Amino acid sequence: MCEEDIYLLIEEMLANIFQKVLGISIHTPFPRLTYQKTMSRFGTDRPDVRFGLELKDVSVLAAQSRSTIFKNVLQGGGVVKGIKLSGGASLSRKDLENLSQWVTSYGAKGLSWISLRDKKVASPLVNFIPENILSKIVDCMEGKKGDTLFFIADKKKIVNESLGNLRLHLARKFSLTPKNTYQLLWVTDFPLFEPNEEGKLTFSHNPFASPQEDDLFLLQENPEKAKARQYDIVLNGEEIGGGSIRNHRRKIQQRIFEILGMDAFEARNKFGFFLDALSFGAPPHGGIALGLDRLAMILTGANSIREVIACVSDEMSAGAIHTLITTVSSTLSRTLSSVRKSFSSFAIN
Repeated sequence: MCEEDIYLLIEEMLANIFQKVLGISIHTPFPRLTYQKTMSRFGTDRPDVRFGLELKDVSVLAAQSRSTIFKNVLQGGGVVKGIKLSGGASLSRKDLENLSQWVTSYGAKGLSWISLRDKKVASPLVNFIPENILSKIVDCMEGKKGDTLFFIADKKKIVNESLGNLRLHLARKFSLTPKNTYQLLWVTDFPLFEPNEEGKLTFSHNPFASPQEDDLFLLQENPEKAKARQYDIVLNGEEIGGGSIRNHRRKIQQRIFEILGMDAFEARNKFGFFLDALSFGAPPHGGIALGLDRLAMILTGANSIREVIACVSDEMSAGAIHTLITTVSSTLSRTLSSVRKSFSSFAIN
């Protein structure tokens, strides 16, 4: 079994569901984007690709400015990235200040902007960026009169998270997302490991995903660069499923445990049964788990996943299923029933 087997199965199943539930034909195969590209272009690993506002890296140009903020960030290994809001030049100074304050909730220290108005360029950056460099930045961002360009300078993780969420915020605020459209895609090539808060490597998704064959040599000297045979499926900016091709070789699994900081005794104590099973010659295997409640939320047009869960467990409603029978609308009931029947008929066929 390999990734292509999973992709083919899930794409055919989802196309069948959309056809039977909504009467919509979904084109297959679904587009694929690597984790690196999704983070670079959208600031998230579950991108909503129904609209633009893609992130652009202007670090090279920003390094040629006189801005001490930009220079300090870049010298510290950070990045400067931006997004373009078409027609954004109509935003007031108060609107821009509010947006600058809004991004601080994601760790950013503020938001720089360039407003391309009819008669002049308005920006707090004009005193720190030479005119020729400013023009190159505008060209890089594909800016034109009437647009506003937003920039954040910080560590890559903070920049991606802040601009990625600003992108979604602006799309909602200015109604940039087309209605009744569905964009499915696969996100692939996730990192096998990622640093934790202490700077030590931990697993990105799970400790049992197989490394990509071309990256096996990296497990010895540069494990942080190894990519996993991990994949997620995304619908309209929502992750509706994820899975991986699992590791089936004992020596590689033992090496992964070592990278995660487990000595032989701990690995044996916690996963001895698993390592023994792999030594018997487990075949290549993999799979995927779909979030049917999240899929149902999107198909029904619900605003929250709580609307399609029979009984939400939290402090306010714990045990409610034992004391309350919730009435489900006839429309929602028919839609959910169609989803269930689609899965059943697909499995039978």
